[in-house]
Amino acid sequence: MSCWRCIAGPDVTPIAGAWEAAAGRAPGSVFQTLIFARCWAEVFAQNVDVQVWTDGQLILPLAFRGGTLIPLGEGLFDYVDLIGDDGCPEAAQRRAADWIAGRGWSSLQITGVRSGSPFAPFWRHLGGGGEAFTAAPRRRPTDPDVEAEHRHAAARWRRAQRLGARLERLTQPAEKQLLLHWMLEHKSRRLAAACQTNVLGEPEQRWLERMLDAAPTLAELWCLRLRDRLMSGLLCWRFNATRYAYMISYDPELAPLSPGILLLFAVVRLTMRAGLYFDFLTGEQAFKQRFATHRETLWRFRRQRD
Repeated sequence: MSCWRCIAGPDVTPIAGAWEAAAGRAPGSVFQTLIFARCWAEVFAQNVDVQVWTDGQLILPLAFRGGTLIPLGEGLFDYVDLIGDDGCPEAAQRRAADWIAGRGWSSLQITGVRSGSPFAPFWRHLGGGGEAFTAAPRRRPTDPDVEAEHRHAAARWRRAQRLGARLERLTQPAEKQLLLHWMLEHKSRRLAAACQTNVLGEPEQRWLERMLDAAPTLAELWCLRLRDRLMSGLLCWRFNATRYAYMISYDPELAPLSPGILLLFAVVRLTMRAGLYFDFLTGEQAFKQRFATHRETLWRFRRQRD
């Protein structure tokens, strides 16, 4: 029987070596990296009881919010999962789920398990019947040329360039933080105008700020400018051979120019030319589907104990 060790509290660095070793056997997505877990645990430690379990082969990145069992990053990480060997036998995964089932929680919520996850047996055994709640659109570098496939968007991009629009990738920490705040402000205003709830509250915004400082090689900030005026901004995570589009925002006064679509097209085009994958992450919005060529179903697991 596996011997599980618990690292409780926001400091997950004591198992950094084990985490990196497990991730090396199957790297998963950017959301399964240690830096994502560490920054999330530090920011949300006042609201959750972080308990990361490891048996030396698997890392179970979990937390308790009241009596509810959640994965680290619940609500912020588009993909949640275990870390470890993607060839882990189903029997071993079921044993791990049985172990966690006895940890004294009354309910669970797990959002963002990919249908292709090698650890799907663990989540199904722990969470019971799940539900498919959305899909994650993607584009592969081997797909047809995005400029040839989307001639209208390409033509609009060339016209915008003639008017003075330019694409920039910011590199200095201070200017990256400024663009992030600009994006958050415009996103908040747009959602408020549409009477929609902004899921990026104060702690979520602090987490993003911390990620920019703690993971400068992972966090990319792109913007589109019309001469000296910001038109739109895009936050991406760059990990291995994939660029993940996490958040996009734009100046509503320039909406007739479609600044968000133009920025997305320009970055997708660069990504394809670099031979990388582009992951649009959670959601089936039209602006994502427009450039995507395939998608993966994401699952949510909810369970209430009697």
